[in-house]
Amino acid sequence: MTKRILPDRPLTQAEKSERSHAAHPELRAERGKRYRDTHPDRVKADLAQWWAANPGKRTEYRLKSYGITPQGYEAILAIQDNACAICKKPSEVIDFEVDHDHATGRVRGLLCRRCNNCLGWFEKNGLSALEYLEDPNGSSAQG
Repeated sequence: MTKRILPDRPLTQAEKSERSHAAHPELRAERGKRYRDTHPDRVKADLAQWWAANPGKRTEYRLKSYGITPQGYEAILAIQDNACAICKKPSEVIDFEVDHDHATGRVRGLLCRRCNNCLGWFEKNGLSALEYLEDPNGSSAQG
């Protein structure tokens, strides 16, 4: 059993809070969720302010969540001729989304937001859309 070493002075409120958070991460998560649920507008405003003050972090976070380095992102972009993989809109005009397979997590490419949203919709509703394109009036179903 390890013995905790306490400082020769009383703990500050920040130190007490830090120790409490470390000892009870589930309570911290619960408090955070309760705060976010109770104050959604304040949380949204705080996040918007933080993202505005840290513009590079959004891209860094996005890439990290897909396991891509900034160099890997640039390599994919170069392969795609600095354009969206679907509509070919150039990268100077837009910020790209990382397209990935939701089942495997495998990165497929970089897409503009419109193409990424359309592809996501199509993955969920694609069969119905293809059936419609093949038979828009449903005449085969009517006999």
